[in-house]
Amino acid sequence: MKYKKIRLSLYEYPEDLYRILYVDDEMTLLEFAFVIESTFRMMDEHTFYYALNGEEYCPKVWNQHRNVHDLEDTLWETLGDSFVFVYNDSGPYEIVVDVMGTEDLDDERRVILLEGERMGIWEDHFDLLSEYIENDELPDYCEDPDNYLPWNLVETEDIDDLYETERYDRERDQGRMNQLIAHELKLYMIEMNAEYDSFFEDYNAIVERLRNMDDQGATYEKLCEEAMRTFIDECRQLKDSDLLPDSISHLIQYGEQMVDLSYVLEVIPLFLISQKKYDKCIGYMKELEELFDDQLLHEITSGVLLDCYADQKKFAEAEAVIERMHFFSNDDQLCDAFRIRLYVKMGRYSDAEDLIELHIDDMDECTPFNWEMFNAAVSLYRITDPKKAEFFERKLSMFNQFEDPDEPVGFSEASDELASAIERYKMRRTGERFSIAAVCFVMVAKEDGDIIVRVSSFADDDQMIPEIAEIDGEKYLSVYSGDIAAHHDHYYYDTTASLREAIETAIANHLSGIIVDPENNDEGLIMNIHALEEIDRLIDENDAGVLQTPYLS
Repeated sequence: MKYKKIRLSLYEYPEDLYRILYVDDEMTLLEFAFVIESTFRMMDEHTFYYALNGEEYCPKVWNQHRNVHDLEDTLWETLGDSFVFVYNDSGPYEIVVDVMGTEDLDDERRVILLEGERMGIWEDHFDLLSEYIENDELPDYCEDPDNYLPWNLVETEDIDDLYETERYDRERDQGRMNQLIAHELKLYMIEMNAEYDSFFEDYNAIVERLRNMDDQGATYEKLCEEAMRTFIDECRQLKDSDLLPDSISHLIQYGEQMVDLSYVLEVIPLFLISQKKYDKCIGYMKELEELFDDQLLHEITSGVLLDCYADQKKFAEAEAVIERMHFFSNDDQLCDAFRIRLYVKMGRYSDAEDLIELHIDDMDECTPFNWEMFNAAVSLYRITDPKKAEFFERKLSMFNQFEDPDEPVGFSEASDELASAIERYKMRRTGERFSIAAVCFVMVAKEDGDIIVRVSSFADDDQMIPEIAEIDGEKYLSVYSGDIAAHHDHYYYDTTASLREAIETAIANHLSGIIVDPENNDEGLIMNIHALEEIDRLIDENDAGVLQTPYLS
């Protein structure tokens, strides 16, 4: 593979903050901009452009009102062997790009990091980084040094560990770069390319029509098929352009579009099955599987395929679906839940009962991780034991109360942390039982320390007055999962609290719950009061405490 060998360095301090790396010779300058951002830990919160001889080269999405060149139309040859990458107009970091030549290497990675110095820039604080580089310490005006740590780099709250925080780690940086190339770069390209903003508009319009229809007759059926066909065709177009995300969950927000996936993954398949349109339903599921190599998608499509085959008494095909599911998920409980559903369709009720008994000790409460088993139990006991069916249905109902039906599908700046928290929780499989929203929040709080409670600007140290968000007549305590999310919402007050304090405050003041990482105080991840009460019972009593809230009714 042919590579450009490139040296990147901070203009003012070329030996104190630099990288030497190989990049794919076919990489575009727009793609390369995000490579620079990643390796210097820039947070992508500011605009950027390339500069050469007084000329600027900027992405189209930002240059409508500027006399600059379109970066998408600019070739490496135009900029030559030395130019500058400018990040953040108002307090710019200027990174000098020196192309040292090209080499052929026996490697398939698009970016290979060779060496460097320091972890990265100090986002929004060039002056502090400059002082630290020149004097090896923070300036005197930083009365409390802990408040001036580089927030985009810091992995500790101890100023004494700043040297370790600043140290360049090539192996760790290469891991971040591999993640960027494998997943995030496609999403950045979508975000920067305005022509993709219109994708899924037609699909969303059809879904809106379906949502507003009461009669599920011929017109409804036609629209269901039109929605599936439109969604799949648009996904194919994106895949042909190499702009389709690997995971279908990344389509929740595509460009400017919020994409309602519930219709292609649940509503329409269930309707087609109810109408005995099995072949069409199977065909759609297989097309989706061809587009996305995604465990989550395969879990969903496998359930749909299982029902299609079982309803037609194609039990061998249904069994093959379960075996394939075991290969993708390696989740014995999930596969057993699928097999129980199959046994019920086959009339093998005693075999289904035996499988449920294997998992009964894990079914005291319904959780996101045994939900399928509860559904399988209900499907069996509705036929064999209505009282048991009622018991499991009641547990399912309690679980569904914890799940906010209007819970936002996209989070704010902390979304990566929250998604990672879910994965960590799944792997640990602890005994804590509450909604996905609660799982996210608790795991983030446990992993990253104190949360940040937003307080009114006139509060003082002796009397913290939490800020309340009112949404659709309900009141929620506003909290942030960490510094990044708080800064993203332009909130900088130093008002940390324990998770227990926030929960106790919401409960004591009869709030509807907590809104995590609000944007403009009205959009965020909502945890209702039922989930909070459940968490409250599980957190160590020694962490108790209630914030003062005299202004709350």
